[in-house]
This record gives sequence, structure tokens and C-alpha cells, in this order.
Amino acid sequence: MHVPVHPAIQLRGDERYNPRFTQEAEVRTADGAARITGWMRPDSPEGVAVKPPLPDIPFRFIVPANADYPAINFEVWRRLQSGETLWDLDFAPPPSRPPQRATISGGAVVFSALAFGVLLWARNSRN
Repeated sequence: MHVPVHPAIQLRGDERYNPRFTQEAEVRTADGAARITGWMRPDSPEGVAVKPPLPDIPFRFIVPANADYPAINFEVWRRLQSGETLWDLDFAPPPSRPPQRATISGGAVVFSALAFGVLLWARNSRN
């Protein structure tokens, strides 16, 4: 039987921690990004051997539909090594901005008005 699995199962911790998901990935329909939530648990042989025991570390990530899990795993590994938080990390690219309309700056308006005035003055001075 084929059971679909979210690609977030590719998420890794470090040599001490392994991710454990606490709820199913919540997928945003607009861009396909998913919010994954869980705990990094020190249940590897290296993590269990540490005395005093290591704490569980909560995580919540937003990952895009086409997530680059090796890059995400590297960032998670780096943060675990440095003791940084894993809460509310957004790996989705920022939304694309709509194209901006061309606007005329105040300086351009003043310059245009002066140029037009000079042209009118030149024309009137010839007559």
C-alpha cells in the first residue's frame, strides 16, 4: 500500500538530536509551504550518553514546497551546535513583490518645469 508522506521526513538534527514531529504538517494552499512543528530529542546514542541529560528543544519551521533539505539541515545543525533557537524559522523565500509603477520624483518635476520655462522664455525672446 502506498501512503503519501510529507518530505519533511528528510529533516535531520545533529549527532545528538533527532527531530520528532508533534503534529502533521500544515500546508498553506497559496504557495505550498508547510509549517512543521515538533521537538528535537536527544535520543541518539551520543545524546543519551551526555550527563546531565540534554533538554528537548522545540522547533517550528516554515518550509517551501520544494524545500532544499540539505541547506535546512545544515542551518539546524549549526543552530544546535551554537545553542540558538529553532523556533519560528522561515525557510520559504520571501513573496515576490509586484512590479512598481514608474513615478516621477519631486526633483524631476522641478527640473522639467524649469526646462519648460526656459524653452518658453527662449521662444518669446525671439519674437
